[in-house]
Amino acid sequence: MPDKHTLTAVFDTNAQAYHRYRPKCPVYILDKLHRASALPSDARILEIGCGTGQLTVDIAKWQHSLVAIEKGPQLAKLAAINTQAFPKVEVIAADFEQWPVPEEGFDLVVACQSFHWIEAFMGVQKVHDLLNPNGQFALIWHLDTSQKTTFWQQSSPIYQTFFPNTSNHKPLTSHADKFYQLLAESPLFQKLQRYEYPWEITYSKTDYLGLLSTFSLQGSLSPPVQEKFFQEIGYLIENAGGSVTRYQNSVMLVVEKAVT
Repeated sequence: MPDKHTLTAVFDTNAQAYHRYRPKCPVYILDKLHRASALPSDARILEIGCGTGQLTVDIAKWQHSLVAIEKGPQLAKLAAINTQAFPKVEVIAADFEQWPVPEEGFDLVVACQSFHWIEAFMGVQKVHDLLNPNGQFALIWHLDTSQKTTFWQQSSPIYQTFFPNTSNHKPLTSHADKFYQLLAESPLFQKLQRYEYPWEITYSKTDYLGLLSTFSLQGSLSPPVQEKFFQEIGYLIENAGGSVTRYQNSVMLVVEKAVT
């Protein structure tokens, strides 16, 4: 199985596809985050792993100072373009794990679909160090819950053929549960809240294959093997009527910095 750096490089290599095909964060989750954080007008926000700036744009509309960090230079470049209408947004191309802690802290730190790529204990400690007193940390994942659908069951043998050595590849659900437990037990944080929102989205064949190209495992295949994989998935979509409905459950964890 490819290492973490190879897998995460897929996102940057496919930056344009990532922006086009990855779904945006549901409004329900954004509203919950906005209300839960109860930010003052002069608040500072940090987003970790902003990708192409999809969530960044939505948070920027709150009119707070916002720093968005993205490791991939092509993703960061797109995020800067997509947020140029918001003068309070600063996009930084940097690895969060190596990024020096600035003198001025943040009132809210947000990571959507990204924090599981960071070493957990180091990442949680660094977020704690970055937060102002009573600052909040929000972790968001969009979890695929399509496992009982006919399409999922029919496509499973294809995945087993092309990805036979992924037994150590943990689904996002396990990461969300892991961080819930870690934050619940951590003396660094308090008042942990969990929010969930089920939703669904239907893709055409072209859009679904485009979405798959942005995923780490599929994107790490060599071009000839990837073409064959997409071909087989494409045939399956055609036989299913030309579209695929993907069922999701967005999970958000919100926690407050504890006084230590």
